Amino acid sequence: MTGARAVRCDLALALSRSARPDAKRAVELLWKVASSEWNGRFPDIEIIALHELNNVLANTADGAKIDVKMDSEKFSDEFLSMRPFRCMAGTKRMWCHLEYPYETGKRVSAADLVDLEYALMFLWRTYDKVSIDAWNGLYYKLKLQDDGSIVGDLHEADFNPLASPPPAGVTRPITHADLTKAESGQHLYDRVEIK
Repeated sequence: MTGARAVRCDLALALSRSARPDAKRAVELLWKVASSEWNGRFPDIEIIALHELNNVLANTADGAKIDVKMDSEKFSDEFLSMRPFRCMAGTKRMWCHLEYPYETGKRVSAADLVDLEYALMFLWRTYDKVSIDAWNGLYYKLKLQDDGSIVGDLHEADFNPLASPPPAGVTRPITHADLTKAESGQHLYDRVEIK
């Protein structure tokens, strides 16, 4: 590892381990290294950066801030059930991103990925329907892997409880107990991998 890559990793580690740690900046620098294309140079640098990133997150009491945007050209703007959605077309079904309408911490840590799970919620609908049904919720149950990546298998859930604000103090009304593993091959993406 040479040049800018080494400097970013070294600076990130110094920031995270100083007397007054700056975990936010350390996470940003490590993510830049982990998510950049190196075209075969510096083999496995992204894995090393992900390991260090997870170490920083694990040692940060409140985790790291996340901001998920559905900005791929595969998404189109749709107006369904009296609200806007960002949707992806599949062969049998359309998937529409459900932006969780209530406040969460928008933070993740090695031990808690639920806010990221909430940022990756979808609803599906068939093309013969003009509206969308909250019963058709799609939820990725995420798990941190040893190599620093995050993977999640697709589950189905009834998102009707999200139609009204949750009780005071409840930020995550859909829990893992509400999920049913999706049947393989029935949906656009059975699994998500974040590397």
